[in-house]
Amino acid sequence: MKLSIGSLRTSASWISCLFILAGCHQLPDLKPFAAATAELADGVQTSQLVFNEHIVTVLPDERDAIKGKLSGFNAEWEKRIAITHALNDYADSLARIAESANAGRENAQALGQSLEPLFNAAGVSGIAGSTAFQVGTELYSLVALAKGRHSLASAVETADPVIAQICEALIADMDSMINAIRTSEASLLTHLEDRNDIAQGRKNSDILESRDNLVKRRNMVAKDLADLAESNTSIAGSNEAEDLRELNEAIQGLDAWFQEYSIAEKRIQSQVSKHVEMMTFLKKGIGELKAVHAQIGVALEENNTLNVHALVSTGMRIRTLLDEEQNN
Repeated sequence: MKLSIGSLRTSASWISCLFILAGCHQLPDLKPFAAATAELADGVQTSQLVFNEHIVTVLPDERDAIKGKLSGFNAEWEKRIAITHALNDYADSLARIAESANAGRENAQALGQSLEPLFNAAGVSGIAGSTAFQVGTELYSLVALAKGRHSLASAVETADPVIAQICEALIADMDSMINAIRTSEASLLTHLEDRNDIAQGRKNSDILESRDNLVKRRNMVAKDLADLAESNTSIAGSNEAEDLRELNEAIQGLDAWFQEYSIAEKRIQSQVSKHVEMMTFLKKGIGELKAVHAQIGVALEENNTLNVHALVSTGMRIRTLLDEEQNN
């Protein structure tokens, strides 16, 4: 199945009923598992689109510069989009195979074939090289092993250790990507400091330093005045009083600039924090996907109900976060 943002949006309209579907006692229905996996894949893709759309509005006259600061992170994130799409395709295939009438060798072969694109995506993503999980001949021999099983249940159980490894690699990788976006945040904030303010005729960093020095001097003079007042010394017309007046005027002259600068700084920090929150939920969802997949073989074999409640709940939370961001 080829994912698109539009097609994935359709899953949101019925995801609220997945708890009901998951609670019915019948032959295991894997469609809720597939739909929740689609929500994760959509979250990985859409969160990045929303983040990039919003972050460039912080400095609209420097969109290209901001995109450049994020280019390395975005290039790496595209690989994560590819592997979560491959996981979604695998989950979708598994649900369709389980729904078919034949649960024997033919379906085991179909499942084995659906593993190949996932393994390819894991290798291309680069996550394999940074973890104990390696894409190689041993994984592709697992494809043949799964195809040779006599039932879909045994084929899923054969594949599960590797699916678990892919999920574990993605979880560890998500921590690395959170660190990477924090590095991009620092780069963006440095870029903001290094900008030249046309009205002030100086770099933002120089203006910040000047303002900080003015505030420190004002605090010192205010303390001196407080000491004079405490000693019952008249402060009217004193040098300290005049210094305080001049310092307040100088600081007030920078108020408009400082407010604009602070808003831009906080918007960068806010957008990155929201993206990190999204990535944290995506990490949680991948862990829950791993746990659900571990149940599928036994559920198929024993006709047990598959518990997808936690995975669906996280998918719904991801959907809520995305909707909130897009509506802001």
